Amino acid sequence: MRGGSLGQIPEGGITASEVERLGEDREWDLFIFPMNAIGRGVNIVYKFGPRNGKAMIGSLFFLTRPHPRADSLSFLQGIIGRESEEFDTSTYGSLDAAMVALRERRKKAAGAVSHLLRMPQAARALGTYAKPFVADQMIMILQTIGRTMRGDCPAFVYFVDAAWAPYSAMKRRDTSRSSMLLMMKEVLEECLNHPSPAERECYENLYRTFYSPLSNIDGVCSE
Repeated sequence: MRGGSLGQIPEGGITASEVERLGEDREWDLFIFPMNAIGRGVNIVYKFGPRNGKAMIGSLFFLTRPHPRADSLSFLQGIIGRESEEFDTSTYGSLDAAMVALRERRKKAAGAVSHLLRMPQAARALGTYAKPFVADQMIMILQTIGRTMRGDCPAFVYFVDAAWAPYSAMKRRDTSRSSMLLMMKEVLEECLNHPSPAERECYENLYRTFYSPLSNIDGVCSE
């Protein structure tokens, strides 16, 4: 995909606003793009032939393991949002009790953010926050994979970078602490076994399609 307006435009480069027009183009075979370059709701589907309206991308290659920018605050915002949501959905016997709880949650969130600001944004270094961190990264990853499945199409997904499962790349066993792929599987597994029947059913409809393939990735060695 084409970058900014400065400099010469590379041959074959396109802007994010032109992505959906690829569905009308019969000539391209390979599309290289930064994962964040395509906005939510943008799809690349056939606009011609018997597969009209279905996914045009059949194979997806993650050449590098996604990682947030060094100055990204989205993960920290999610931590604060979770604390705020838990407070908003709780019931208190009095205004005084609610204010005490508010101060405690504010202190907890501030302490967590202060700690995380001093840590590198890498799952291995985040301790108890590793799983929420991976879950935050999964949003864009699953959305990207979903672009290859429009119209209930089968798709092949390849995780090329050894960083996805570093020990497996050396023919050793990974765990959810070392492999983002295994941590992603663990996150989805918890969703699919949620104690609330309503939430469990919702997760089943949303994530079963992703969980089953993640449980059977060739080349990932797990315990």
